[in-house]
Amino acid sequence: MAMSPDLPEQVQHAVESICTLGCNRVNEIIEDVDQGIAVKELNGLSKDEIRTVKQELQKIMAVYTD
Repeated sequence: MAMSPDLPEQVQHAVESICTLGCNRVNEIIEDVDQGIAVKELNGLSKDEIRTVKQELQKIMAVYTD
């Protein structure tokens, strides 16, 4: 599953780097964002960018749960 090419560069970079951490960490990050917990991998991103990263991660992880 490829990311949308029109995503801001910092969002693409965050998604790519988070994906290298493995499925468990990706799921933890999604859950933490949902709960409003600060995630070190998302430091420096705006709330909108964090929401976009979470959405992209959910799309990617959906491939593994189907």
